[in-house]
Amino acid sequence: MIDLTGVSHHPAIEEIVDVLCNKTQNTDRGFFRVEVAYFLAKMASCMGATIITKDRGEIPVNIYAVALATSGFGKGHSVNIVAVSYTHLRAHEDRTRSRMPSSA
Repeated sequence: MIDLTGVSHHPAIEEIVDVLCNKTQNTDRGFFRVEVAYFLAKMASCMGATIITKDRGEIPVNIYAVALATSGFGKGHSVNIVAVSYTHLRAHEDRTRSRMPSSA
């Protein structure tokens, strides 16, 4: 088994985690690292990114993450920050809804 305690996180992930820690006034970085990794993988998956493996060939990018935290931790606030500020999901959802035809 590989010891991952000494592995440093990607600087881009750490920069986003710093923003989330500052905005939510929470210093527990573990939850926010999982959240940022989830959103980055979600963006890559939406773009159709694939991973080429030696044994299984080409597989799509996918992630399964469980990020649990107590009430008041900043879960909803931090998800909203990432969705609006970094992925612009809210703006896209609003534009999509405004173009949908109204029912008769």
